[in-house]
Amino acid sequence: MKHMFTLFVFFFVHTSLCNIARIAHLAKQAIFSTSPKIERELQHELKKIKAEQLTCINTLFLLIHALIQMPTPVAIHGQCIPSSYKLIHVPGYLNTLRYIAANPYHESIVKGYSYELERALELIETGHKILRFHHILSNGSISREIDIHTDQAMVECKNIKWPNCFNEKLFNQFSDQQRLVEDYNKTCNCSYIFQVSSKQSISERWKKWFATRNINTHESSKK
Repeated sequence: MKHMFTLFVFFFVHTSLCNIARIAHLAKQAIFSTSPKIERELQHELKKIKAEQLTCINTLFLLIHALIQMPTPVAIHGQCIPSSYKLIHVPGYLNTLRYIAANPYHESIVKGYSYELERALELIETGHKILRFHHILSNGSISREIDIHTDQAMVECKNIKWPNCFNEKLFNQFSDQQRLVEDYNKTCNCSYIFQVSSKQSISERWKKWFATRNINTHESSKK
């Protein structure tokens, strides 16, 4: 309940809507109820929110959703934001939700970070333990962030249209990440797999590129 109090203080300080009390009341009810009626009423009130207030509203509900698992997922740009008690204590999880909440108008950002959460839950289902999100690796000369670090792999997540993204920027990113994971393995005497995981189907051109470099790939669309 301490978290709830902090979140609702945030909500009241940053907004000046006439229906704040109504939304706060419905939000509290939604957290502890599975009633479709309450969810519908809450969504109805949220539709009245002014555009410039969406960011703080989304932050509130995403954080509530993360801390106390709301009955139905939050959706932005038609993208459901996965939330689970299995991720709540993973370092970087709440920051991932904050990135989504801070960019409600940027569809590519929302879809990208949402897929990270979705992929993390898939990995848990296949026996992985999620150690952290957004692990920064550095070997002194290069530094790169890897989206998900598990007890078996370091996973870079992409939710992109691959045929449109065959470019030097991604070549360099994946090559750097592969090298950094290899260096990390040597340093800590580990055997982490570097994997590029995609929400969308990977194009044949990209598949050949990954294959020639022995980079492991996964397509969530092919489950």
